[in-house]
Amino acid sequence: MQPLNQTQKITEQQVSQPAAHIVIGQIKEIINDQVIVSYDRNLLPRSQPALATVAISAADITRQVALMFTEQGQPIVMGFLTPVSSATSRTVEQSNQMAFDIIQDGEHCQIQASKSITLQCGDSCITLNNQGEIAINGENITSKARKKNNILGGTINLN
Repeated sequence: MQPLNQTQKITEQQVSQPAAHIVIGQIKEIINDQVIVSYDRNLLPRSQPALATVAISAADITRQVALMFTEQGQPIVMGFLTPVSSATSRTVEQSNQMAFDIIQDGEHCQIQASKSITLQCGDSCITLNNQGEIAINGENITSKARKKNNILGGTINLN
């Protein structure tokens, strides 16, 4: 049988190893804006403070989360697990709406839809459609350029 201090060293070494997979855990509590998580294969006999890539509130306590780990063994909450039934109901609700994709790479975000996209805020809106038409509507529209402001088109109508 190994001495206690040697067993403790092995445990500390194992904890500091980065995980090669995602671990399922649970949010236990939030103390002083610090998220505390627990998970089944925790080598330490207690819950641990975690970093997070998503916003977490008191309403999320007891929710299951996907965890990854830093090289020092600190858990990182990567996201929440969603029950299959609620994911299915969202898909059904969205089936009556237009499908779209959001593509982002950290520097650019692109929204793609098959028919049209409208951005609306109050009485202002911008609509793009698959025919190449763009409509900008609002009470006041301002176009500013630090350098040249080009207006190009086959025909340009003013008023």
